[in-house]
Amino acid sequence: MTETYYAGAYWGQRQETIEACTDRAHRFLSCLAECHPTFREWRVNWRPVSKGQKLSMPFDRETLTQLLLKGRSRYDSDNQVIEDLGFALGVWTPVAQGSGIALSLHCGCYSPVVGNNCVLDLNSPIETYTTSALLAVVECLVVTWDPEEAFIISREYRDRILDQYGEDAALVGWITYIRAESDRLRALLPSSVQIHSLDEGENACLVVITDETFTVEDQSLVARADLVRSILIEQELI
Repeated sequence: MTETYYAGAYWGQRQETIEACTDRAHRFLSCLAECHPTFREWRVNWRPVSKGQKLSMPFDRETLTQLLLKGRSRYDSDNQVIEDLGFALGVWTPVAQGSGIALSLHCGCYSPVVGNNCVLDLNSPIETYTTSALLAVVECLVVTWDPEEAFIISREYRDRILDQYGEDAALVGWITYIRAESDRLRALLPSSVQIHSLDEGENACLVVITDETFTVEDQSLVARADLVRSILIEQELI
């Protein structure tokens, strides 16, 4: 079985201007580029490497603005912009057909029925990245987007949780952003779990299940993640 992973940040209603969304997107891509070389060049369309519009460092704010505006939702009846659905874009870093990375972004949405998100689909082999690089990716997500939740997770582990507890079940990933003091988390969670405080405050931490690759084939890691999830739910932290 080839296990697949993604990094995601999610937040609710937040009305923001195109300028604010462009600024956040620019900061996120710049931050991401420092995590690993694979995040330094993006393509607007999924095409062979030699073709297609590119976004490369230093990232062009004007191009980002145009992409976000182009990604707005419109009514079928008159093609008018649906203002409360904000802005969206999608870019890719194809290495070969069927691999690479996909980034989708939805921001500035203030509809009561649609949320905002930034999702990084890691189609490249997860072994490409060190745990420290993945930690940096989640930190970029948190610092840039100020989400309500963020994590890197195995799809296979996610599906296991959703199948067992339902589509609205709380998720814990390989690395999970938790709004809590580091001392509190260390007292609550098993000693085998790592706690990393983020620079912007004592109430923001990344909980790391393992510094090795998390895989559902390792039942000891699955049991550890299940235990962490149960504790965090019990403490109303997720």
